[in-house]
Amino acid sequence: MDSTVESVYSILSELNLPATLENLRNPTEAFMIHIISEFLQRFQIDVAAIKRTTLEQNSALRVTNPENAIIVSLINLREVMCIIGNEIFLKDFSINDFTSPGTKRTRTHLKFIANFALYARNARTNMQQRINEVLTRGQYIDDVRKKKQSIIEVINKNASEVANNKVNNENLKSNIEVIQKNIEIRKCEANKLDGNYKISDEKRLNTIERYQAKCAELKKLKEISEHLKNKVVKEPESFKLRLQELEEECNSKKEKRTSVQEAIQSKKPMIQNLENALAFVRKQRTKLPEVIDLQIKLIECNQMNESLKRQIEEATHLIDLEANRDREDEEKVTVKEVKKCEMQCEEKLNKLRSIHNELLAEKKALERKLMNYEAQEVELCIERDNIRGKIVELEAKINQFLRQCQELCNNKIKDMEMAHENAEEQMQLMN
Repeated sequence: MDSTVESVYSILSELNLPATLENLRNPTEAFMIHIISEFLQRFQIDVAAIKRTTLEQNSALRVTNPENAIIVSLINLREVMCIIGNEIFLKDFSINDFTSPGTKRTRTHLKFIANFALYARNARTNMQQRINEVLTRGQYIDDVRKKKQSIIEVINKNASEVANNKVNNENLKSNIEVIQKNIEIRKCEANKLDGNYKISDEKRLNTIERYQAKCAELKKLKEISEHLKNKVVKEPESFKLRLQELEEECNSKKEKRTSVQEAIQSKKPMIQNLENALAFVRKQRTKLPEVIDLQIKLIECNQMNESLKRQIEEATHLIDLEANRDREDEEKVTVKEVKKCEMQCEEKLNKLRSIHNELLAEKKALERKLMNYEAQEVELCIERDNIRGKIVELEAKINQFLRQCQELCNNKIKDMEMAHENAEEQMQLMN
């Protein structure tokens, strides 16, 4: 390997590393620290962080001497260069290469470092397109991850909405159960009211039948009353006076008849004496027309008495009719009470009908509300199934994309490993 000052300087100049021919001929500690730091910074390595002492080193410096901090920084740089040297075939880098660098050794080390920098630059140029593709893929993966995260958030949001909808559905189901229980209770009440209504309706029909029967009887009684009114005399007082007069006359005639009979009975003993009787007959013959007249009058009085009895019976019948009429008036009052009861029953029935109609309307409203709740539940279930299907599709696409990304990364890593192995082989061939 050509390690002359000019060849090393040309490579360092090509890489724009801070080096002069004088530095290469007579290397110093400051030059080595500066050029190694510049080399590390070319590969985005934080030199300041490397030079800072760790907590253990600070503790050790407190025990020894704080002025040894510079040596600690050089030790840290040497450790980093040893790690890097193992990768670029620079395996004998020591602390003396910083503190007291030798010319030949320094040129050899800088030659390895410069060759690696050239190789890295050329490899970076050759791999820039692939690196850009990898970076683009990485950016795409980040975008996909962000999109996946947003999708997961949407899924979680939808899941929370579905859970809330489930809770709402459960609440709606419990409310529906309560409403159904209330409906059953209202149905029982409505059935009871229907039973009471039927009983009341039967009572009403029975009352109407009785009322119609009473009306028929009342109509018949009215017809009888009208018929009797036509027969009843308009002035019963005069007939009562006439009846009294006839009764007095009848009584007087009865008294006369009894007196005549007593007289006849008193004269019977005298019949024994025929002569006396004949004489008496002769004497009384002149009075015979009067007796005949009295007998005729007695017969007439009996007939009149019979007619008076009939009139009394008719008057009694009229009085009974008047009493029946009073009873009819009472029945009219009863009919009024029946009508009043019917009106009260009708009012109660109207109230029961209105309550029944309200319960039916409430039942229909609750049934409509139940149907709406069931329709909403069906829509929510359909939407939930659609969301689940979309989630499954997205997860399948994401998994497929991640597999493709993983395969691509694995292929890129294999390519880089193969390129690294090829570079090592080339370096070995160059050595």
